[in-house]
Amino acid sequence: MNWVRINMSNISKKKNEKRFLKKETRKIKYTNLWFDLKNHLNNISPWLKLGIPD
Repeated sequence: MNWVRINMSNISKKKNEKRFLKKETRKIKYTNLWFDLKNHLNNISPWLKLGIPD
């Protein structure tokens, strides 16, 4: 029975890793979108650059 328990914990670890990776990639995606938007706005009107925080 011991190996089953180990196996189960490995599976849950993998699930958590996947969930974590999903969260991280989503974060990265949003920050990239945000930077793209910022760059776009900055290209359109340089004076907006002052009002947009990093």
